[in-house]
Amino acid sequence: MPLQDQRYDRDVSPQPEQTRGPTSVNLTKPPEDLTFPSELQQPKIKETSFITRVHLPGKYQAGKIRALSSGRQHFIALDEDSNIFSWDTGTIDKTGCKIEFVNLPKDYIKKVSAGWNLSACYMSKVGIVVWYSREAVTKEEYENGLMKSIANHLVIPGTSGVIDFVALNDCILFINSHGKLFRFDLATQDYANGDVDRMTVNLPVEMDTFNSWLHQNDDNAKFSKITGCFNRFAVFTDGANILLGDKNDDDAEPTLIEELQKKNIIHIVMGDYHYMALTDTGNLLSWGTESAKCGCLGLGSKKEYCTREHLPYNDEQISTSRPALVKLPGDGKWLAVAAAGWHSSGLYIDHQDE
Repeated sequence: MPLQDQRYDRDVSPQPEQTRGPTSVNLTKPPEDLTFPSELQQPKIKETSFITRVHLPGKYQAGKIRALSSGRQHFIALDEDSNIFSWDTGTIDKTGCKIEFVNLPKDYIKKVSAGWNLSACYMSKVGIVVWYSREAVTKEEYENGLMKSIANHLVIPGTSGVIDFVALNDCILFINSHGKLFRFDLATQDYANGDVDRMTVNLPVEMDTFNSWLHQNDDNAKFSKITGCFNRFAVFTDGANILLGDKNDDDAEPTLIEELQKKNIIHIVMGDYHYMALTDTGNLLSWGTESAKCGCLGLGSKKEYCTREHLPYNDEQISTSRPALVKLPGDGKWLAVAAAGWHSSGLYIDHQDE
């Protein structure tokens, strides 16, 4: 997020390790609610150059996190008491900073989303709250272990009733209570620097091409879910159709891929140049480009892919616009999937472990 250099930069003492109790796996739950049997628990996190254990501040250490979301240089967490915490690149502190909003009522927060360079949450009585920077933690608060900061925020007009939303780059996309798709643009860096009047808030606008497609193809359907990263997004209808788009192409028609329509797709993620889609039966589809042959599509080597798809072989990276099935590691199913820049990951379970 903007103004990274104006945040706390002090070390704190490590906090006590915490573990989870025995649990069970259930595919009917969304990925963020999945729990795992005791034999899969790792009682102590071993820190390496790739893994850093982070902590909640002060009195919030015993809280339970119910949602996480990651942006380009920060990630945020939401606990069961509707408290939001932020960890930011550019600081050496492992303790999250509690985000506070001035002049907003204490409200139940249904969802958080960290965009490329901003963050947002949806409060049930307020609407979508966007914050583009935050005040520095004071020396007194830091020394007292409070680690809280006031967020510079705004409320998107007309969002008191929202079905779903996602934060992207300088933009929030949301589905209103009538199932229509809207976008809200924000000059994040200008707001953070104070180059514009922070009391001036643009109105959200309809995504006409998407809403028109929905009206023309299924007048009774509504948009029901949205996912996205950076500039690209996927929006689901309650009629099991999926439309893909790019926020930079304002007037472009939505992209529809035949293999994704009415195929019980429950989640779509995307990296820099690739997509992955998870079905409700535990199958995983992948398409896009494997930049520098990084393997992010999970489709095997180029030779294996070409043989399986009956395509002529060459030594270039795999690039396909048609979703292909990712091979299962065994006799089981995928429970969840995530994608980042040039790599992907999945949560898989064998049937014998269910």
